[in-house]
Amino acid sequence: MGNFALKILKKDILIEFRTKTSIINSLFFSFIVLIIFNFSFHPGSNSIKEATPGIFWIVIFFSGILILKRIFEIERNNNCFEAILLAPNSFNSVYIGKIFSSTVFILIIEAIVIPLWVILFNITFNHSFLIFILLVFLVNVGFISLGVILSAISLTFDLKDVIFSIIFFPLLIPLFIGAVKSSEFIIESGSLDGLIKWLKLIISFDIIFFWSGYLLFKFVMEER
Repeated sequence: MGNFALKILKKDILIEFRTKTSIINSLFFSFIVLIIFNFSFHPGSNSIKEATPGIFWIVIFFSGILILKRIFEIERNNNCFEAILLAPNSFNSVYIGKIFSSTVFILIIEAIVIPLWVILFNITFNHSFLIFILLVFLVNVGFISLGVILSAISLTFDLKDVIFSIIFFPLLIPLFIGAVKSSEFIIESGSLDGLIKWLKLIISFDIIFFWSGYLLFKFVMEER
């Protein structure tokens, strides 16, 4: 299973870096949104300090959605699913491979967005920056796991964008709240005990949706 998942990852990376469609679109969207928010608040005001965690995660989630919605697009457009799913253990391997490739693309986005966000909004971390990186990683796990399985489910519907959005955004609310509240504790001088409470929510979300996607992916693909 591991080798096949890595082949899926390699294939997706090669195709994306040839076309650069998803990453370029996501980066352009992220840059525009950060600039708009930056000019929407008075520099140094309390309002912008309170809003910065929410702004960051709005940018990450919406730019990530642009990637997740297209993660199965290549196989769908070229009718490659049937060939891929003939391989042994292919169902779980495809799911893991798509998790890996989505993670790589979103990490590229975050590696560019985080420095821009810090500079534009003059962010200072009162707790270790490494804790923030850990938070980003944990949020990525749940966000990508949910996005990959819903992207696969939406392949069976004609109104793909509508179905994806209607299901995805409500399910994402607990993760978004946990991410924003955790970021507030890291950026401000909040208690680490309060941070741990929100991290437990995020980890629970990760476990539920990663394993739900892993177990359901085979049945979703068989219904295509």
